[in-house]
Amino acid sequence: MSRLILGLLVVTSCQGIARADLPAEGSQPYQLQVVLGIAKHPLLTPVFQQKMQRELRDSLQAALGRLARVEVVRDHPRLKEVESKGLKHAMDGWNFVDESKLHFLLVSYANGRYEIQARQYDAFTGLASPVVRRKSIPDPQLVARNAALLIDQDFGLTGTLAPVSGDNVDKVEVTLKGGDLGIPLDRWLKKGDVMAVSQIVDQAGAGQASFRMPWTLLQVADEPREGKCSCQLFNRFSPPLPSASGILGYRCLKLGTSRGRLRLRVVSDDKLGTPLNGRFVRINSEGFQGDAQEQLTTNPDGIATSVQPYTNVAFIKVFEGGTALAKIPLEILDDRTITIPVSNNPEAERRGQLYLRRDRWLRRVYDAMDVAVNIVKVLNAIVADDRDKAMDLAKSASKSLESDLRYLGTERDGLIAEAKQMQATLDLSQGEQRIAELEGQQKQLVHYISQLSGILKDEKDPKIQKWKELAEQGKLMESVADYDKAINLYEQVFAAGGEDPALKAHLDELKRIWTLRDDKHRKAHTFIYETWPEAKDAAQMKSLMSEARRAFETCRGYGDWLRTRKLFKVNIALGSKLARELEALKKDTEDERKAVETINGVIEDLKKLNEDVAKFLREVEPAAK
Repeated sequence: MSRLILGLLVVTSCQGIARADLPAEGSQPYQLQVVLGIAKHPLLTPVFQQKMQRELRDSLQAALGRLARVEVVRDHPRLKEVESKGLKHAMDGWNFVDESKLHFLLVSYANGRYEIQARQYDAFTGLASPVVRRKSIPDPQLVARNAALLIDQDFGLTGTLAPVSGDNVDKVEVTLKGGDLGIPLDRWLKKGDVMAVSQIVDQAGAGQASFRMPWTLLQVADEPREGKCSCQLFNRFSPPLPSASGILGYRCLKLGTSRGRLRLRVVSDDKLGTPLNGRFVRINSEGFQGDAQEQLTTNPDGIATSVQPYTNVAFIKVFEGGTALAKIPLEILDDRTITIPVSNNPEAERRGQLYLRRDRWLRRVYDAMDVAVNIVKVLNAIVADDRDKAMDLAKSASKSLESDLRYLGTERDGLIAEAKQMQATLDLSQGEQRIAELEGQQKQLVHYISQLSGILKDEKDPKIQKWKELAEQGKLMESVADYDKAINLYEQVFAAGGEDPALKAHLDELKRIWTLRDDKHRKAHTFIYETWPEAKDAAQMKSLMSEARRAFETCRGYGDWLRTRKLFKVNIALGSKLARELEALKKDTEDERKAVETINGVIEDLKKLNEDVAKFLREVEPAAK
């Protein structure tokens, strides 16, 4: 089986394993790869590009010395995604972990100036630098130098945290990557610097993934010695660094912080992020203890802006009257508005980690759903050419799904138990619905493997063997609601002389329901199988939602549960897409807040539609009776 197929199909899962210390890579230099994307323009000539690539590599290598191996490349598997989505939206969705430190640099020319954009993805920690750096240059001779300076701002040493436990951790020891190379690190990491923290989780055969710990920062307490440094830990939620099965440990990345004023927007933690007026905001530069250096009050838009500037980090407390709603450490990066969601219920603040754990569980459910759909597509593509490869793939995928379902079920039970202990309401319905679909897919894969193995073992007539294989392949296509392909496979069985009265009766019934009655029915089919699955984002789904409802009503009117089953599966896939889109939004701008409102509205409409679809399927689908 090819590595590509395995890479596509291994389920994103987190098996229940004991926590193990992460390797700190103290003796390994950084692998800095600068990916240079240069727009087409007459002034951005091949000579300019080659010169920039060479100068950028030389200046960065000279600055970093033995600490890093620098490579500047013009091509990368993720460059097209970055160019199409932009540095912000592309990288916000990444969470893969490996040894590289990627820095994407986009260069264009407009209005007589060279425009540079830069952003880093540090794959050792699985963290992207928080902001996109920009610079506008009139002189072509200075482009490479300024690009190097932008990269230097966010290069950032990384480290691995020593294991800790408990709710009241205040200090941690960090082992720095490259700390054993014999290079003084105080140039790159100083007392007072700030580091973001990521949680590294196991994904079984698919490697590791990372999640940034929100509202959690380290501040360097002592300059590094012998490859290590001591850091003060500041956090919003408790426990700050939870330990659970599947969590391998924690890493950190030094942030390119600066000095500046704070502009905060305090909102409700409801779906719409409603601005909160009249909340008190207290700001300190030295931690959460002691007197506040400033006390502000939010305006009707939830906005509060500091009078004085702060360096590297500020410590925020939000109050309603005399009740503390949240305490939050904030890195100082630029003049952007930082949105702080809070609840009027202090108990909700104590449940923050529970909700984060729920959101990550949902994300893994979504990932597993994507993989389960791809499994059948790839199986169908390769089984005719290489039966052994298809069997190997089906067995591997079945084991991965089984592992994933075991983890998802265990994590669901843990969430329910924790919510009950905390007397918290936790909605797991989205994930549970998708788990039910995954369980059906797993059963179908097991059946496919069993039947195909039995055919190969017991059936000696190659012709009959082929008929039976086609029949089992058809059943697999039915499991993902690709009924046209299933019908085609069944027809191949009988066109070649196959004899199976039960299958023939089943085929006749499928063809009866599958037959399009009129143009209205044909339009519903095209929408469900072609238009609706290709909806790219919430805005497009919103514009198509009424048509999705009409397609369902048409199919229901004709008793067409085949296309309705496909609609059900497409709705689930689109819901997963919306959840990822929502996860990537920070609500820091008015456009993002409007996008959140749109996404939540579409999610609600999609949920109502699928409830009606599921009810109809329970009434008429043979398997449900």
